[in-house]
Amino acid sequence: MGRAVGTRPSSLEQRAVLAAAAAVAALTVVWPLGALVHGALFGAASADELIPARTWTLFARSVALALGVLVGTLLLGVPAGVALARARRGALRAALCLHLLPLALPPSFLALGAAQLVGPGSAFSSVLLSKLLYGPAGFVFVMSIALAPVVSAMTWVGLASLDPSLEEAARLVASRPLVLAKVLLPASAPFIALALVLVFSLTLSELAVPSLLRVDVYSAAVFARLGGFRASPREALLVSLPIVAVSFVLLALAHRLFARVAGDLVLRRESGAGTPLGPLLMAHAAVAAVLGLTPLVALVARGAGSFSAAVPWLGASVWNGLRAAIVTALAATAIGVPLGHAVARGLRWARVVDACLLVGFFAPAVLLALGVVQAWNGGLTTLAYQSFLILPIGLVGRYGALAVRTFAVSTRGVAEAYEDAAELSGHGYLARLVRITVPLQWRALLAAFGLVLTFCLRDVETSILYYPPGGEPLTVRLFTLEANGSPGVVCALASMHVLATALALAVPVWLVRRGQ
Repeated sequence: MGRAVGTRPSSLEQRAVLAAAAAVAALTVVWPLGALVHGALFGAASADELIPARTWTLFARSVALALGVLVGTLLLGVPAGVALARARRGALRAALCLHLLPLALPPSFLALGAAQLVGPGSAFSSVLLSKLLYGPAGFVFVMSIALAPVVSAMTWVGLASLDPSLEEAARLVASRPLVLAKVLLPASAPFIALALVLVFSLTLSELAVPSLLRVDVYSAAVFARLGGFRASPREALLVSLPIVAVSFVLLALAHRLFARVAGDLVLRRESGAGTPLGPLLMAHAAVAAVLGLTPLVALVARGAGSFSAAVPWLGASVWNGLRAAIVTALAATAIGVPLGHAVARGLRWARVVDACLLVGFFAPAVLLALGVVQAWNGGLTTLAYQSFLILPIGLVGRYGALAVRTFAVSTRGVAEAYEDAAELSGHGYLARLVRITVPLQWRALLAAFGLVLTFCLRDVETSILYYPPGGEPLTVRLFTLEANGSPGVVCALASMHVLATALALAVPVWLVRRGQ
């Protein structure tokens, strides 16, 4: 007889491994946020620690802008995701894969590229377009292009998990639009909903794009108020209360949707052999790809003549960002494997640790960053705070949940009978994990590594408050140069970051494709 999922007793070996992973979560999420709460409750009060009335106006505006971005990402991302899942190998498939590129880059790069397209002296120079770009409409447009790949990718995954027989049966009795409306989109609905939760969270925490496009939003106001030397834990919590409440709502939605997605996800290799694409859908997918790539092309073209002038500005920033991202991705994957496996197998206290990491992802970025400062800047941890290590510490707390959830969703689809057979043969927990689970799920392992690496390379708002002296990543250096630096130099530096990101992500992508 089979055994119900989640009833396997945990061994001493497993408990030790999971305890080590839980300690990482405690040091990177629970302790920083706990230190911030402790300082707010027991620290000295100040007359400045009040929520200005303007904050609520900015918060309402930010929510409205985020809702606009949700609409934009839906309009761009869902058709592109359907086309990506159903396109044959060829030019369209390659273009749609390039459509996913902006997801690996800071959204501010798209804003910079768009500014080069409509600015003075450009081919599309226009006062009207410039006014639209530097305002709420421009913010929604840029963020929609930047985050539409999230919706596209999740739509793609949702369609890849659809049983082909259901689609084939529908095609026998219904037209192509009806199959799309009644079968394909409902099958992808939980995946699209999860993507929208992520889009909303990322939009609310975005810092660089509103600063560059001169749009007053809540995240920029909070950063400007708390980024100075006079910020206190009490003030941080008070000013962040509105977005903290929204973050908990997003966390609850994400938790429910993750469970639904994990139950539906069974990736099928031949996902492109379904309903053929119509000309309208193909045209829309091509437009989505062009919209994402055009600002990047303009960015590279504007910086092409300033590479030599930009080199002195680089310093060690490229290496700072790359090594922090790689170390973070390795650490997050290392804890993501045992935790993701335990979550997939239904261990209750592994879910508690997973929930803590999800809090780190959905909590306001500035709040987690200030918590890292509060917890690590003093006492025995001062040396770590003043060293390079503080960047991976904060980034693991921010993005560790991505590795855990990626591995958990993938592992849930693997039959537990393999592990049962190995256990009966006398293999311990680590042997089963290393010799069975990881080899079966090596693509999920690389996906978890690549996903965390991607988010670390595009991060600005988390590490900007606690990077060590001389240790700022290139994204942070660009953020400080965007306002007053030479446009050519800034575009050249951004182009170098695009190249570094492409090289860093090429290895895991190549390994996955080679194993197909």
